[in-house]
Amino acid sequence: MNLADIVEKAKEYEAELVSQVTGKVKGMFVEFLRSIDYNNIGSSTPNISIIQVVEHEHLNLLYSGPGFYVIETDFKHDENGCNFSIHEKFKVIYRGHSGTLKRRIESHLFNEAYNAGYEKRKEGGQSSEMPFTACMKIENGINGINVDKSPYLDFKWYVIQHKMPGSSELIRKQVEAAFDDVFNKPLANRDR
Repeated sequence: MNLADIVEKAKEYEAELVSQVTGKVKGMFVEFLRSIDYNNIGSSTPNISIIQVVEHEHLNLLYSGPGFYVIETDFKHDENGCNFSIHEKFKVIYRGHSGTLKRRIESHLFNEAYNAGYEKRKEGGQSSEMPFTACMKIENGINGINVDKSPYLDFKWYVIQHKMPGSSELIRKQVEAAFDDVFNKPLANRDR
C-alpha cells in the first residue's frame, strides 16, 4: 500500500468517526434543548440569557466569545414554520452560531453599523477578522437587516444567547442541527 492509498483510507476512517461523533453530540443537544425552560432562564442557566435588542448599544450585553444564538421577533410571525417561542406572538426567525457571538449578531441586526465598523477596523489595522458576508436573509436579496430602521423598527427583537466557551465550530453546528430537529428551521435560515 502506498502513501496515497493510506491517506485515502484514513480519510474514510475520519469521515466515519466524525459522523459517529457528530450524531452523538447532536443527540445530547436535542435532549438539552428539550429540557430547558426558556421562560425561567436564571441562575440555574448561567450560560443562557435573553436580551431585547432595540439600539446598537444593547449589543454590549452580548457575549463576545463562541456560542449559539437564536433571534426571536414578531416580524413575519405567520410565515414562520419554526415553533420555538418564548414571548407570545413571537417566533425564532433565525438561529446560528459563531466564534464571536456579539459581532455575528451585529452583522445580522445592525448590518450597516457592522459593515462600517469592519471597514474602520480593517483600515486601522486593528483586526485580521474575516467579514461576515452571509447574514440573516429575511427578504430575498437583502443580506442582514437594521432593526433600528424601517420597516424593522416597528417590531420587537430578542436574542437568546447560549455561551459555549471552548466549543469548536463542529460542536456548535450540532446545536443548530438539534435546534432544527426539535423546533423546525426558522424562516430566515437558508442553509442545508
